[in-house]
Amino acid sequence: MKYEKYWETKEGEELVIKDMETYHIENCIKFLERKIKNGETIRIYGGMDWFDSVPWYDEEDITDELKNYIRTFKHVLKTRKDKMEYERYI
Repeated sequence: MKYEKYWETKEGEELVIKDMETYHIENCIKFLERKIKNGETIRIYGGMDWFDSVPWYDEEDITDELKNYIRTFKHVLKTRKDKMEYERYI
């Protein structure tokens, strides 16, 4: 069984990355690069204070995860380009 990577859209739909349109992949790369540039983090709910009045959160740096998606997207684009160049010479 082959493992496929998915991209979740802002609407919550899961797309198989290799099946995405090229323009969509290129836009996702730009989107992720902006998030990295802005120092994107995610907040993870940690609990409430002693008096259960103020929630506290941990922040997690997600740069590595974003870079992994960019690598995957670029790999898919390169594979498409290589395939197109190969088919041109057949």
